[in-house]
Amino acid sequence: MSEFISLQYENEPTTFNGSDIEKFALWCVKHNVSDITIQTDEKLICEIYGKKHFVTKRRLNNTEIKSILTYIYN
Repeated sequence: MSEFISLQYENEPTTFNGSDIEKFALWCVKHNVSDITIQTDEKLICEIYGKKHFVTKRRLNNTEIKSILTYIYN
């Protein structure tokens, strides 16, 4: 049995950009997410009550990761 189970972020945009991260963060709060893993060429992963969930349907590319990080750290 895999450590990861499926929980979908229903508002997943076709291209994730920095401003989408606020909506995603609110979704995480509503779902009691304790940790978020954001990596290039991976789906977004959220940890809820010690279980990891893939929450996007597709993997994020370098451009999306850069946009998210720039938005967070600016």
